[in-house]
Order: sequence, then structure tokens, then C-alpha cells
Amino acid sequence: MTAGHDKQSERLRLLASSLGLEGGVKFRGEVDERELNRICQSASALIFPSRYEGFGIPLIEAMHFGLPIVCGRGGSQLEVAGKAAIYVNVEDPEDIAATMERLTEDAALRHQLVANGKRQLQKFLLRAEIDKLMRFFEKCIEGEFWPGGCKNCLGLSPGTGCRSVASTTSSWRAILFLDLLYGPSACYLYIFGLK
Repeated sequence: MTAGHDKQSERLRLLASSLGLEGGVKFRGEVDERELNRICQSASALIFPSRYEGFGIPLIEAMHFGLPIVCGRGGSQLEVAGKAAIYVNVEDPEDIAATMERLTEDAALRHQLVANGKRQLQKFLLRAEIDKLMRFFEKCIEGEFWPGGCKNCLGLSPGTGCRSVASTTSSWRAILFLDLLYGPSACYLYIFGLK
């Protein structure tokens, strides 16, 4: 089954027809959220032979719906899917097909990947991410990132120390200063590296 409608889906439709497979492949076009949820709930696995993903939301969705995953290694896929996936060479159709067959025949493997996915999904739960972000902001306010405490450019009185900051405006100035000083990537890495 495929979803979406673009030039690639048209090429796939033509390929399926030329191979005599049009009866075995469903081209759904655009689907709404409710239909997408129904499709995911009835699926056996997510086959996601993507060369590169910036984040890989479909991988998170597959783990949410309890699906084993077959995917590539490019971009963030290894980090996002973790042990919830079997990784394939996306340039090798035989590798993908053999992995799909293995997944179909091995119930224990499917169950293990689903269990791994439930554990992996915990890393991406919103509440946990909010808690990490709040701890990070608290460390900003406490002045951990500035030797000797906060700097005057944050709008704080000299010698007051960050713990006495009551103003939300000052807190946001501290966060903005951290972002400007170290860059968003450094902030992101620190936030998600917190225990």
C-alpha cells in the first residue's frame, strides 16, 4: 500500500502495472488522519526504505501502533528506530525483499521488534521531553552556562545571581543568550543528553 499523490506515486503505479502487480498494490492517494490511523492499526509492519530522514516521524508512528520496522540507515533512522527495526540496504531490492520475508516468517522476531519499539518510543514521549527541557531551563537560570553567574547583558543586576531571577522576561533572555552563544544544536544536544 502506498499513500500520497506525486510524481513518484505515478511512477510506482506505472511500474506496478507494467509488472502485472496493480491488483496487489493499493494506491490510496491522500488520506486523512482517521484513515491513516485505521491503516496503521491494520498493518503488519512498516517497510520504510528511505535513503535519508531528517527525523523520521513514520518510524515513531509505527512504534506507537506496535509495528515492527524495516528501514534504511540514513539520517536519523538509526537513532529514532533503535532496536525496533531491521536495517536494510535501501539500494538493494533483494535485501529488502529477503528481510520482509524473514519478518513474515519469524513471529518471535516480530514480537521482539515490537517490544523494542515500545521501549524506544519512551524516549520520544512529550512529557519526558518537556521535563528534560524544564531541567535545562533551570540550569540556564542557575547560571551553569556562564562562569561567575549571569552577565549584565541578560538584564540582571550585577551580583544578584540567577537563582533570584523572578522575571519570566529575564529567563527568556537567558535562554536566548544561550542559543546565540552556543547555537541551537548545542542546546538541543545538551537537552536530550540530560539523564
